[in-house]
Amino acid sequence: MKIQIASDLHLEMRPHYEPELHDFVPIEDRDVLVLAGDIGTYMKAWSFIEQELRRSPVIYVPGNHEYYSWQTREHTDDAWKIKAEQYPDLHYLVAESVTISGVRFWGAPWYSDLYGRRDSWYLKFVEGAINDFNPKFDDFGRWTIARHLEEHERQTRLLREEADLVDIVVTHWPPTRDAIAPRFKGDGMNSYFVNDREDLVEDIGAQVWISGHVHDAYRAVVGNTLVIGNPTGYPGEAPESGLFRPDFAIDVEPDALTEWED
Repeated sequence: MKIQIASDLHLEMRPHYEPELHDFVPIEDRDVLVLAGDIGTYMKAWSFIEQELRRSPVIYVPGNHEYYSWQTREHTDDAWKIKAEQYPDLHYLVAESVTISGVRFWGAPWYSDLYGRRDSWYLKFVEGAINDFNPKFDDFGRWTIARHLEEHERQTRLLREEADLVDIVVTHWPPTRDAIAPRFKGDGMNSYFVNDREDLVEDIGAQVWISGHVHDAYRAVVGNTLVIGNPTGYPGEAPESGLFRPDFAIDVEPDALTEWED
């Protein structure tokens, strides 16, 4: 199975880009397109995904920016679930799985756990610094750092039920500090942007773990699992990182034990 991977297209910040959306993911012979979150607000993301569904099934996991609207998170998820009912090749995953041609995918935002930190001053610091928790951007102020952490725990429990069953894990938040770009090493906010859960990666035992959220592409091998991200980032960022590959794809076989090179 040829799986094309992309994330963090941030179409909401590309108002004049619609005629060239096809350039983001130009592969014609793929079997599945995986979008690991932050594709855009609802209408922007749908205009893109509707085109891509003409070529293959699409696995779509929401990131944090999908919820930047005056709608509740539940309303946003429900709108995408309705689209998925109308278009059977669209698989919008929020802590759930789907099997395509024998390959089992599990997907969720899988929020960060702040490296396990729970000291109140740090929680308040993160809540004040990140737009996810700003009522102007999200869920009428109902999305708090406490809910963020609760969802991480809930989604982790559901993912553990997939141990040794799932071939591909797709999350918006990365599972490893290896996803942090060198220029951000040591930044005090890294615990929000990535998880430090290589133990979970090994416990689940998937062939591949795909993620987004950070705006630099990365690749690591954790145990027998390839951990990768292929984000675009905000307009103007790609020339800096130069790492996004519009034609990036991997080949995966059901139930195979692939030895990935680090």
